[in-house]
Amino acid sequence: MGDINDEDIKNLIAHFSQKNYEAKSTNAMDTAIMKKCIELAKRDYECEIVYNDTGELCPQYPRQLICFKKEKDLFSGEYMMFPNESKCDFSKFKQKVIKASVARCRERFPVPVLLYKNRHICRSATLSGAAEVYTRLGLKYIYFDNKVWSDKDVKELDVEEQEKMEKNWTFLSYVSSARRDDIDLLKYLGVEVISDLMVENKKQKFGIYITSSEKIDKENRYFDFTILSQPYPGCEFFKKLRRNNYVADDLFYDWNQHFVDAEISVADKMNGDIAAKLQIKWDDYRKWDLNTITQNYIQLLLKYLTEDTGSLLIHCISGWDRTPLFISLLRLSLWADGVAHRSLTAHQILYFTIAYDWYLFGHNLIDRLSKNEEIFYFCFSFLKHICDNEYSVHVIDESFDVIDAGDIATNLSVGSNKSVFSQNGSRHCHDILPPGQIFHLESQEDELINGNVMPSSPNRDLVTNNGSPRSPPISLMNKYVATKRTSPVPVPGSRDNGLPLRARSVSTGSSDSSFCYVTSTGSVTNSIKSQNCTSRLSTDTLTEENLKPNRRERLLKVRQIAMSAYSQVIGMTLIH
Repeated sequence: MGDINDEDIKNLIAHFSQKNYEAKSTNAMDTAIMKKCIELAKRDYECEIVYNDTGELCPQYPRQLICFKKEKDLFSGEYMMFPNESKCDFSKFKQKVIKASVARCRERFPVPVLLYKNRHICRSATLSGAAEVYTRLGLKYIYFDNKVWSDKDVKELDVEEQEKMEKNWTFLSYVSSARRDDIDLLKYLGVEVISDLMVENKKQKFGIYITSSEKIDKENRYFDFTILSQPYPGCEFFKKLRRNNYVADDLFYDWNQHFVDAEISVADKMNGDIAAKLQIKWDDYRKWDLNTITQNYIQLLLKYLTEDTGSLLIHCISGWDRTPLFISLLRLSLWADGVAHRSLTAHQILYFTIAYDWYLFGHNLIDRLSKNEEIFYFCFSFLKHICDNEYSVHVIDESFDVIDAGDIATNLSVGSNKSVFSQNGSRHCHDILPPGQIFHLESQEDELINGNVMPSSPNRDLVTNNGSPRSPPISLMNKYVATKRTSPVPVPGSRDNGLPLRARSVSTGSSDSSFCYVTSTGSVTNSIKSQNCTSRLSTDTLTEENLKPNRRERLLKVRQIAMSAYSQVIGMTLIH
């Protein structure tokens, strides 16, 4: 697949603004978009494709659901190992979906859309109310000739699942049965935390409750899950963003509206009250403007991802406005940290998140633009507000040792002898690449001049075309870089003298043995404990495409591409 460029982004947004996606009525452009998404996903992950060709599972879901199974190492191409390896093999995923789909509004069942350290980040709609459940049940009963499931659906089930279905199902108990199947699907995906973005406990239309939610389940069937009630303004609120000339500062939601009855609830005694660790006054959420509430909610979700809390499910009501907003922001944030979609460029990750998170999962951009509800615009405009490292998983995770990559870059740049280490040597230069990437010291002939590495061969990545030295590829580091530390062990392997590799310092005349740190994921990373961080990094497998700038630069690059394309294709009308 060719590289994604500005024109591809503009063409995608133009198509998005002219057509609503439905699985059963796709065209050549939709097919091409789906194909590109699969290709981009497979660059960094082993994926299982679950087919929804005619919308039989859900009409507003992609025809091909991309389920992320394992993450590939950026350089070796091998699958990365994590302590909490996912137990979900997806072999029975479709079977469980067939049974559970009516449990959720518009049959938008939980589906995994992102993988982080073998934990799935899933999306869905909220729970269906009894009225919708029985309405869909009745329609199926008529459509399938006095049957609840089609013969095709039943064939998808193995004998054991068919027996369970026949034993447990009755018309009057169908809501309870659907809830049990929904819980079974969530546990199959390893979900332990549910983020509910609804401002209502139940959605009501024409005096009838059409949806429910896990947080107010009367029978407390979801007691095994940590349920985060994070009330967040619906798409209607984003009219105000347009009226405010697209400025979200000091833009407040009216929490006194008659239908708003959900309260924030993020206390989690089961996992040690993770929200309290962020030192945010959660009870003040009604005083937060649009930017602040989005920042705080994103930070909370990222905090849960850094804890060992299992997979995460995010949903609003229908799962196609607020849900893609947070899914997209999480995907881009993790990408900017170098821990998701590691090989993708800014254009590629932007294309993927617009196409997969928004368009193919049914966001109705045509309708939203006609009503000036520009939540899609806000998603990418907002990126500048999560550039800081307090939103980085490397910093949020309190078990990480954090060092400033800018200091390392200065230390390793040509002509600098500034050290990033304190006099007592307490700071270490380790894991300066995203987890899973391993660099090694080059030969002992690689001299260090003025605290900088001078490779012995001019045909190295650290040498320019004219033979002059250049700084090593520190741009691959995020602004802050870190790793979970274990005890140092000698570097495996040796050179001709049988001794461990050493970094030699001409300026100081000292040398120290090289050490590796084994991270929590099992990756081996270099750490040189010396007065100066002066190791030569191997760049044999690096390409310019893989040399990533820091978090802020990456997010602002995505934002710039998105804003430029949006303004050219959709346009922005300012109110004077």
